[in-house]
Amino acid sequence: TACAALVEAAGSATPRQGTVIAGFVVEQNLSARGLLTLGNARGPFVETVILDGRSGAPGTISESADSIPGPLSRFGRVSRWALTVRYLDTAVEAISLRDAGALAARLSGWIAGDGGEPMGGGAASSPDASETPVLLRANGAPKAQSTEEAEQVLRILVQRYGVSGMESPVRDAVKALLPSWARTETDTAGNLWLSVGKGDPVVVFVAHLDEIGFQVSKIRDDGSLEIAPRGGFFSSLFEARPALVHTGEKDIPGVFTPRDSVPSPLKRTPGSFRVDMGTSSKAESEALGVRVGHTVTMPKSFQRLLGTRATGRSFDDRVGATAQILAVRRLDLAKLKHTVIFIWSVREEIGLEGAQAAARALGPVPARVHAIDTFVSADSPLELANFGLAPLGQGAVARATDNSSVTPPAYVDSLVALAKAQRIALQVGSTNGGNDGSVFAEFGVPDVAIGWPLRYAHSPAEVIDLKDVVSLAAIIRAIAEGW
Repeated sequence: TACAALVEAAGSATPRQGTVIAGFVVEQNLSARGLLTLGNARGPFVETVILDGRSGAPGTISESADSIPGPLSRFGRVSRWALTVRYLDTAVEAISLRDAGALAARLSGWIAGDGGEPMGGGAASSPDASETPVLLRANGAPKAQSTEEAEQVLRILVQRYGVSGMESPVRDAVKALLPSWARTETDTAGNLWLSVGKGDPVVVFVAHLDEIGFQVSKIRDDGSLEIAPRGGFFSSLFEARPALVHTGEKDIPGVFTPRDSVPSPLKRTPGSFRVDMGTSSKAESEALGVRVGHTVTMPKSFQRLLGTRATGRSFDDRVGATAQILAVRRLDLAKLKHTVIFIWSVREEIGLEGAQAAARALGPVPARVHAIDTFVSADSPLELANFGLAPLGQGAVARATDNSSVTPPAYVDSLVALAKAQRIALQVGSTNGGNDGSVFAEFGVPDVAIGWPLRYAHSPAEVIDLKDVVSLAAIIRAIAEGW
């Protein structure tokens, strides 16, 4: 920011007398090496002004005398003009652009020799326009499912925000990505349903739409937001990161505030932390349209890694939602001998609430339910391989057991046989966590959960292999058509 102010001032002001050097120095944090080099090469100077930053609330520029290591005589009279920076030396430093404009104006006056202009004024800011990704309807899709098609669908779903309770943007994207013949319904809980085929037995697939995040619990007098988690995760992964407040009409940028002091190295979770949108009062925050109950996440994007690997946030469970879309696109309706119901559920992360509503609506009717959700895998560099191991890239995973359900062994064996006959890559494993299918158990419906291997679950840097997404879609289709 100080460099920008100096560029502006140096390009717009003319010295009344003498020479003014605008120096953009390197290695300032290494005993001011760059500054000393400048002094030795171009000094001595009559006066030196150092532009820097100091911790504090944006809105002021401080001035103080300073000392420079080395030959002080080369720098003459020395002063420091410091912009105040909120959350200094973190990933979410915040400044006022008005301060930058005021600093540029003051520098212009100093260069011109009138001692600097009054503080105030400055540049105005305008938010960057975020381009909404275009939703593409599948027309004339290729016969063979590919990682490219999986990426296309998954990228669109990942770029939609949908914390538990505000899943409508994701639900709308799913509807737009289904084939034109698909006739969906949304129940009172917010679940999206698609029913194909006729007759018994009834087989249900369910993948959830929501993602982890926060909910605004209070707007403080200083304009900052108190937030409560929606779902289970390490809140430290969000600390000192950019934030987005979702009002339902627009997304308002902010930052998750850093903790005030460094705790014990063993303490991974901060105490309470808030969201700062740059406002200074409750009224200013409310004027932006923010209300208690709105949800908060951080910005995210889908990024390809080497080969078929990809990283992003909310792969749990946008991968499951994607696999169901891909399976529906390839369904041979003539092969369906019974009713198959696809459900994209809501509020899974806060207690399987959408699935509970679906289970109550269906009761004991389904012959079985297939929850399509994450398999939290130990396939990562620092984890032990003695539990939950399902290597990325080796196919979908039959979740034999997790914390919420146990798949009957005969179903696991039969599923493995089906995958082998269809030449579909399928692994078998046990992991932690729960799944939507478990709430069907009270009605006597077996839960045959199927997952996909995920590294770094519920973090901003989840990692998947697109080959597993294709495998998952293939096993869903095979089950619907012939199991």
